[in-house]
Amino acid sequence: MTADKIIEGIEANVWNYYDLSADEKIVSVPARTLLSPDRLDVLARYIFVKQRNLGWGVGWGTSIYRHYLETCNADFIDGDKTKNSFSDYLRSFSKLSDSVAVDGWNLDRGLLPHVDGAVVDGAHRLSVALYHEKTVEAVRLTGRKQIHSAEALLRIGVSPNTVEQLVNEFISLDEETFVAIVFPSRLNLQENAISRMGEFSKIIYTKDVALTDQGRKNVIELLYGHEPWWKTELLDDFVNLRFPQGGPITAVFFKTDSGQTSRTVKEYAREIFPAIHFIHANDTHQETRWIADCLLNPNGIQYLNLRPTVQPPRFRELLDDFRSRIISDKSPGNYCIDSSAVMAAFGIRDCRDLDYITPEVRTARLADDSRISWHNEEYLKFPIPVDELVANPAHHFVYKGVKFMALDTVMFFKRHRWSEKDIEDCRLILEARYKISFRDRFATKRKRLKREISYLLQIMPAETAKLLKRILPTSAFQALRQMYRRWKGIM
Repeated sequence: MTADKIIEGIEANVWNYYDLSADEKIVSVPARTLLSPDRLDVLARYIFVKQRNLGWGVGWGTSIYRHYLETCNADFIDGDKTKNSFSDYLRSFSKLSDSVAVDGWNLDRGLLPHVDGAVVDGAHRLSVALYHEKTVEAVRLTGRKQIHSAEALLRIGVSPNTVEQLVNEFISLDEETFVAIVFPSRLNLQENAISRMGEFSKIIYTKDVALTDQGRKNVIELLYGHEPWWKTELLDDFVNLRFPQGGPITAVFFKTDSGQTSRTVKEYAREIFPAIHFIHANDTHQETRWIADCLLNPNGIQYLNLRPTVQPPRFRELLDDFRSRIISDKSPGNYCIDSSAVMAAFGIRDCRDLDYITPEVRTARLADDSRISWHNEEYLKFPIPVDELVANPAHHFVYKGVKFMALDTVMFFKRHRWSEKDIEDCRLILEARYKISFRDRFATKRKRLKREISYLLQIMPAETAKLLKRILPTSAFQALRQMYRRWKGIM
């Protein structure tokens, strides 16, 4: 009877690729247990669901969902031919999301089949259940695991910035994720160290990050500054020990295997180095969030490279006050510091007060006073809606749990408003340039060129597919695409 229920509860097309074990059964599990780094595409859907349910303008959520779909399904035709355009997908997905928001989740919505914890069907349903923190009925199948990892998504043409946003969203939901920082070394052991980490964990994503001299100080402060034993006098010694020749860091985001800890992964990777300082790995999920928020967003890296070691005094006082007001909110990320306080955070000039913006709905305003003020009204004629500014990482960054508008967006806003004070502020922002040595400029350009070549190689299959789609009959193109996707294991 159970086997019949399983077969009926799963799309018929799934059985063309997967089998059911004789002793398999349906289990009820929290949706979060089916969140896997091998299915980061689920997070593209989750971001859309989250923004829609919050009632925000869903420009970013829609764009990230569409970008993923069109890279793996350029013609937007689903397997059973019920959808033939992005509008069809959007309409169907919105209907599912809204129905759960109104009627709640029930187990009649179908089973979620998976292979080793990664779903093979029902990614849209899983994303909705994830947002609402529901229990789902799941069943384990046998067959090839579907791989939509960071590496696989890059390979099919998803942009690096989008992949990093999905990785960061995954990290925010999975408390067993950590970050190892591999410092530069002439020993050329970085790849070997990463390989050793992979023996006790699942490597989610790796990234080389180029830093200025000031950026190296700020990375050290980000990694160690919150520790009870930390003293500012240690900063220069820590930097000199870990960056004797300058150079970039390599950030390795990983999920520990069952029974392992961040410490065991770190210590095993350290064994190949002559000293322990070549690798640092954090111990708590909050630290993982702090590091990921900075290193998985170009705006966060810009902040690390420009932020002064000691920020202006008035700003520090206002920031402490602001943080104390939002810390009790369930969604502190709904509050985004803007304008002159952002310039103060970068050390460009101090600020007299601190302004912030929030999404237009479902976010309580803080009590306004002469120190901290709600700033949404200043954006009524600005071409980018405040919902988009708060939601889209292209327009902000997060440092230790506090969201700031991106410096480039602050400048755009000031150029749009263009008061006398704004003109001077734009001049000051333009003067805030990275101060990078020739050696580090060369290393940065080399790393960037390497990434660009790697990205071009990764998107070649997608670009080739576009060419073949134009020159081949539709049936021949679809057959060839199916063969390729099965071969690469991305079905």
